[in-house]
Amino acid sequence: RSDYDVAHRWVTYTTYELPVGRGRRFLRDTNRFLDAAAGGWDLSIIQTLETGAPMTFSHTGSSNVYLPGALRPDMAPGKTYDDIQIPWDRRGACRHSVGCALPWADINAFAYPASFTPGGAGRNIINGPGVVWHQVSLAKQFRLRERVRGTVRVDVNNPWKVPFFAAPNSAVNFRNPQAFGKITGTQGSYSGPGGRLYTFAIFKVEF
Repeated sequence: RSDYDVAHRWVTYTTYELPVGRGRRFLRDTNRFLDAAAGGWDLSIIQTLETGAPMTFSHTGSSNVYLPGALRPDMAPGKTYDDIQIPWDRRGACRHSVGCALPWADINAFAYPASFTPGGAGRNIINGPGVVWHQVSLAKQFRLRERVRGTVRVDVNNPWKVPFFAAPNSAVNFRNPQAFGKITGTQGSYSGPGGRLYTFAIFKVEF
């Protein structure tokens, strides 16, 4: 599988004309000053749901001897890829402390390969954490002159502050098992998927 093989992605775009202001359901006969402030606004919402990117596991801390190249673990006897991810609570009691945070993956699903043997766990075998991303925009257009039109828009990224978690620690190390499978950060740039909460306003003039 490719590193960018995102299996599922759903994007919904909705625009709703708020029923307030001249020519609309409420305040249709209001004065122009109140209409300029409260009327004519449109609400837009973009929702993106996406499964996580593929993950590959490695290993370290073994006393065995291996050939040069990528070090991948074996699956433990009786374990399959379905046994790697375990139930995980993003609102766990100590989510702000890595040491006691709940693991996202189970280290006991893996084992060290024997010396001079490649590990049996494949490349990009499971998906990492997915993303739930919302963007909200409130916009209004108004006429300044006959051929001049203005637009005011307020955009809010990730208004419900849903974090886009980064992939967990994927290095199998039985000398330090408590570090495996822990999520220690988030993904997302200033304007990219899952970015932090921020708000900005735009004023545009068209002529």
